[in-house]
Amino acid sequence: MAKSKKKRRKKKIEKTVPVAPIVQLKKIAKGLGIALGLIFLISIPSIIFHFVTDKYFPVPDESSLWKSVGYIGTIIIGVVSLAAAFFGIGYKTREEKPSQKFYVAVYAGITAGVCVLLFGCFLMYGGIFSEEAMVTYFLNLFLIFILGLSYLFSRGSIDTWLRHRGRSKTYIRKHKKGIKNYWWYEELHKECNLGVIYYLNKWVVILYPITFALMFTLGCFKPVTYVTAILFTSMVLMMIVIVVFSDIVNCREFYGDSSSDFTANFLHIFGFRIIVPCYALLIVALEWVLVFGINPLDVIMDFIGGF
Repeated sequence: MAKSKKKRRKKKIEKTVPVAPIVQLKKIAKGLGIALGLIFLISIPSIIFHFVTDKYFPVPDESSLWKSVGYIGTIIIGVVSLAAAFFGIGYKTREEKPSQKFYVAVYAGITAGVCVLLFGCFLMYGGIFSEEAMVTYFLNLFLIFILGLSYLFSRGSIDTWLRHRGRSKTYIRKHKKGIKNYWWYEELHKECNLGVIYYLNKWVVILYPITFALMFTLGCFKPVTYVTAILFTSMVLMMIVIVVFSDIVNCREFYGDSSSDFTANFLHIFGFRIIVPCYALLIVALEWVLVFGINPLDVIMDFIGGF
């Protein structure tokens, strides 16, 4: 008790002793130095971006305002990179391995920054592309976005299908840990044999980011649109099977396996086997119409005028 009281007295004395001005200045200077150093590290991508767009690829005067969008992307990249380095050093000092969430967060942050940067470049230099190329670019992004939503909404059907076969939620969650197991269902396929759905899902997961990246970065160039159209068509054909499987599983979950239910039979036969494939093929047709440079409105008007 006596020792603890002495320590408390020492701390009180230390607090009451005034700090010399020179020491305060040193602390302030150290803090400012650290702050300026962090700001410089964060701004390195912005400095490189400014140098490249100013010296090698000058931005047209009418598009100079969009340069700020590119700066936002470089700032995001700088902040995420610095934070990743800071936490990475922390993990090394503690002799710990970074968690999977850490890598996902870093990759997601850098990807977001790169996307914003590329979008800014597109806005800055977009004047060199024709109106037709711009329309194709944005409609392609819209179609790939719709395809991604369709895939995300259909993912839960595999869990439902496994639960119908006696697998618990805990079992499914345990076997979905890890990137490959979550997106590709690697362990679940080895244990439960997901069949053709496993291979279709795996190819969609592989092709989707590649197609999206090509559409986002090079979608205004005509030769690239043929490549993205082929990849997009392949994914849509695979998604037909995945979405039909998902809808059938969800329908059985809602209505049961009774074949006498008119609503269930109608959804199975008309909704899943006719509407979904027709809708998907219509999207594919629209994609190729855009690629070949045909205005969809002109096609519709010509079709109506034929009557």
